[in-house]
Amino acid sequence: MVMKLEMKINKIINFSSVDGPGNRLVVFFQGCNLNCVYCHNPETIDYNQEGEFISVNQLFERIKKAEKYISGVTFSGGECSLQSDAIFEIGEILKKHGIKLMMDTNFTQPSIIYEKLSSCVDAFIVDMKAYNGNIHKALTGSANNQILKNIQSFYDKIYEVRVVVVPGYNDDFEEIQKILRFLYEIDENIFVKLIKFRPYGVRKPYNDIQIPEDHLMESFISLGHEIGLKNIYYK
Repeated sequence: MVMKLEMKINKIINFSSVDGPGNRLVVFFQGCNLNCVYCHNPETIDYNQEGEFISVNQLFERIKKAEKYISGVTFSGGECSLQSDAIFEIGEILKKHGIKLMMDTNFTQPSIIYEKLSSCVDAFIVDMKAYNGNIHKALTGSANNQILKNIQSFYDKIYEVRVVVVPGYNDDFEEIQKILRFLYEIDENIFVKLIKFRPYGVRKPYNDIQIPEDHLMESFISLGHEIGLKNIYYK
């Protein structure tokens, strides 16, 4: 039986090719427990600032209308796992209808939440900010212990680990090496996507940070190959 839980979302994009494999409908949830300096959706951080409430029933009907034209659905944010009860409920419905669901998450929640969601979520896209705890706190305002633990625990459900390379924060050779070695030791076949920081949509004064050069990104890719990662690339 379909319940009537509500979730707070910021927007829905009917078609996206950058939020998982194929053409996907993406739901951006409102509210985040991190405050990343490079956030490209800062309007989604404050749960009380923007957004609208939508019921599980209403969201499912919206997805059904697009079902013929999409490869699946991705929940993003903000941080979608903060509204895990509603996600679990609609995830179970999507599973029954054969609609693939992915979550783009910062992996900050207790492991028990992702364990429950794993039954209806096909895969996680994980945004790993840093390995060093101090660097992570400078980037996000929060610790990363739980994130690292969850990556280790749920690596077999991870579609891709994304690392935004931010000059002056985590673009140091030693830090990138630690990130890549950490991921290699979990699974040499894990997909790793290094992403250039880009200032578009980023809040002041962080929009003055420079975009990393190609040669720097290429050196990190070479480093990943040297470490032994089989699937690493940059964008």
